[in-house]
Amino acid sequence: MAASDEIYDALQSRNIKVTGEVVVNPGVENSYFIPVRMTRGTSGRQDPSHKDLAHVRQSLSTRGISVEFLLVDETAKLMEEGLRGSLISTFPELVRNAFLSMEEGKAIAWVENKRELETNDRDRITAQIKKFAELYPVRAVHVNFTADAILATNFEILAVVRRYAPIGCEDLRDRLLARDFSVPSLDWINRKFDTLRKTGLLIRRPDRTYALTADALHRLGTRKNRHSPDIGRLLALARRGR
Repeated sequence: MAASDEIYDALQSRNIKVTGEVVVNPGVENSYFIPVRMTRGTSGRQDPSHKDLAHVRQSLSTRGISVEFLLVDETAKLMEEGLRGSLISTFPELVRNAFLSMEEGKAIAWVENKRELETNDRDRITAQIKKFAELYPVRAVHVNFTADAILATNFEILAVVRRYAPIGCEDLRDRLLARDFSVPSLDWINRKFDTLRKTGLLIRRPDRTYALTADALHRLGTRKNRHSPDIGRLLALARRGR
């Protein structure tokens, strides 16, 4: 039986649905990336559960197949797209963009404002977000404004990519959070990746991870001392067992 057939059989045994094609991981022999549709109930319970995912991973591992799951939160994705359209349509002079993520049934909304907002403006935007959230199965909603947060700059994102490349959206999010940056959502990271790719500073690999271009490496430069980013990258790779 082909590896792809074994993967789909294992997923079907746990009623796990994919959102796209299973992708070969070019960096590891007989390894694959699986995009999985994920939903959450009002309690925040994830479906498929971590237990189901672990069962599939273990089952395939015994057959010599290694898999990594790319979880796509359909509820959060639809809610984020709807929220973005609603806010930009209602407050075109105030809102440039909006992002949303889900944490244990709680919606975390981020608003990118075009200019400094008065208290009344913030209250109006917050009220609309909370009203919009009532259409979805969420327990609560928390509203943030990017102007109040510490977000990573393009330079800081490139520095993280340089150290840990190849790196994907979830990994970059975790690295930025570990550095005390705020991360509005995975879509925010995707947009950052896309912008940096279009400006010739990043390349996208077949497995949907990213690495720096030669131009980006030249712009970032280096230092010939113990703080050299090249030394930092070697240490990072060593910790990851590469």
